[in-house]
Amino acid sequence: MILPSVFKQIEPTFPAGLLDDPLLLVRVRATGRSLLFDCGPLHHLAKRTIKSIDAIFISHAHMDHFMGMDAFVRHSMVSGRVYDIYGPPGMAARMERKLGGYDWNLAEDFWSDLRVHEIHPTHFARTLFSGSQGFRGTFLGREERRDALIYANGHLQVEAALFDHKIPVLGFRITEKPGFQVDPKELESLGLIPGHWLQELKKNYYEKKLSLPIRVNTREGEKKLSGEDLYGRIRRESPCTSIGYLTDIGATAANFKQAGELFADLSLLICECSYLRNHKDKARRSFHLCTDDARKLAEKLRPRFFLPMHLSKSHLKHPQDLYRELRLPTDVTLLQLPSYQTPRPRLCDEIEPPTSWRDQEEKESS
Repeated sequence: MILPSVFKQIEPTFPAGLLDDPLLLVRVRATGRSLLFDCGPLHHLAKRTIKSIDAIFISHAHMDHFMGMDAFVRHSMVSGRVYDIYGPPGMAARMERKLGGYDWNLAEDFWSDLRVHEIHPTHFARTLFSGSQGFRGTFLGREERRDALIYANGHLQVEAALFDHKIPVLGFRITEKPGFQVDPKELESLGLIPGHWLQELKKNYYEKKLSLPIRVNTREGEKKLSGEDLYGRIRRESPCTSIGYLTDIGATAANFKQAGELFADLSLLICECSYLRNHKDKARRSFHLCTDDARKLAEKLRPRFFLPMHLSKSHLKHPQDLYRELRLPTDVTLLQLPSYQTPRPRLCDEIEPPTSWRDQEEKESS
C-alpha cells in the first residue's frame, strides 16, 4: 500500500497487510534508495527493492520484527557496501548470534559490512560486522547522544525515542528536509522568466553549490546573479511533512508522554493497534494497544493521517471490526489497509470439498 502523496521527497509504502508482520519502506524519490523500518518477513519485497535499502531501523528484536534480517543479508552481502542498522540496546549481541548461526568460510574481500548502532538513552554504541572477515564483530566505541536525531541524509532525517514493551522498543519519526521549491508569484514580481536556469539552480541546490553564480532570463534580458541570493528571494516556504512509526508499546502514561514529545505535528502516524476493545485484557497483559488506546493516542497527537496496523491474528475472522471501533477526530483521516497483501491461508470452514467428495457423501446418505 503506497501511502498518501502529501510527501514531496519521500514515498512511504507499507507492504504488509493489517494482520501481517509490519514493515515500512521509505523510498527517496531523487535517489531511488530506501530505508526500511522493521524487518519481519520480506517476502512482500522484490530483490531489487531489498537491494535499494541503505539502512534498517529495528524497533525491537521480537521475531516478527527481526526475522527478515537473514533475507536482507542474503541479498545484499556481495554488494560491497556498508549498511547501517539501528536498534535498541542489545541489538549488536543479537546480530552477532544471528550471523554466528552460519558458516562464512568462503567469505570474500568484496563482501558487505553491517554497522550496528545501538540507541541508548544517553549514547550510541557501534559495532561493525565485516563481511570480508566472516561477519566477525568489532566494537567501534560509544558516542554521546545529544538529541533525538539518529540518522540524516540530504532528503530526510530520522529521530528516535525508547518506549516500554517490557523490553526497550524504539519509535521512529521520519521528517522530510525542505526541498527545492519556487514561488511563481515571486518569479513574476522579480520579472524572471522560467527557463533552463531553474533546472541549473535546482541542481546546484541539491549539490550544495548555491554559492555559484547563475545566468537567468528576465524581462530586461539575461542577467548574472548570485545563486544563493536568488534562491533566497524566490523560494516558497512550506511545512516539512513527517511520519511517525510506533509499534508494540504498553498503554502507559510514560509511553503516551514520550509519544507526545516525539510525534508532535505529524503528517502521518503509523501505529500499532493489536487488539479490539473486547480483548483489552490481553492488550494489557502483553503490553500492546487496543482500539481504545489507539484512538486516545490519535486524539492526543492529531496527525493528518492515521494508519492502524499489526492487528493480532486472534481477530483473523473479523479484522474489519478494527475500523468500526476506531472513531477518530474529524480532522484525522483514517487509512485502511487490506486484511492481507498476499492471500491468507483458508480456514477449515471456508474450504469447499471437491465435487467427488460431495457426490460420494450424497450417495452414502441416500
